[in-house]
Amino acid sequence: MYFSKESQGMRVIYCQECLCSLSAEPVEGVEVSAPHKSGLEYVYYKIQGASFSELKQDIFHRRGPLRPNGQRVAFYTDFHLHWKYDSTYTWNLQDSDHMVVLAVEFKNIVISISHKTTAPVLDDTVKLSAQDLDLWQRYFDKLKQHELDHVSISSDSKTLEALKTEITLIKGVEFGFNNLPARSGSLAGGIIALTVNTVGNKYTSLIQKRYELLDELTKYGEENYNKDEVTRKVFEVT
Repeated sequence: MYFSKESQGMRVIYCQECLCSLSAEPVEGVEVSAPHKSGLEYVYYKIQGASFSELKQDIFHRRGPLRPNGQRVAFYTDFHLHWKYDSTYTWNLQDSDHMVVLAVEFKNIVISISHKTTAPVLDDTVKLSAQDLDLWQRYFDKLKQHELDHVSISSDSKTLEALKTEITLIKGVEFGFNNLPARSGSLAGGIIALTVNTVGNKYTSLIQKRYELLDELTKYGEENYNKDEVTRKVFEVT
């Protein structure tokens, strides 16, 4: 049986980002803040009402982001998980078993994450009593902190470092070469990227599961909760 082997060292620079949201329908963002140095950006939608109770009704019956289950929420947070890297690879063509092996080495892996939180803001025409304004501010601050807890979960350094480590540990990629187009840097880069993206998407799904558990345990931040206890349960999700 004929056997051939060809090695060619080549370099790929690749960048990928994966967007994950809480799957709420977009609302009109009337005000957008400049992104914070941490990568957190706020988009605000205006609400109306003559009392604290009416403000909540406006959120949950008219203006709040609508989730696929039909439930409106006051706040929601999107996160973008990004990964980029340099890679070098060597082709190893094995006609005997119709397989191609890419021996890969990664360098300069950078993992980063950014967030966008959609939040309510009082319309300029809203006039509240001192008591209702205090109730609103306390409510707003409580839910804003809940969203910051989301951000803390997805920004967890151990999780992001684990993603980086798992990419580093990819040493080879095998695939069948029948009917593949001519070998090229773009082909190899795409195959490597597909493998890396599979790993990255796994961590995106993990973060989303942790987000969902946080909301389940806290009723989307509406209920008071012990942050340490809830955080422990959230990070038990693997």
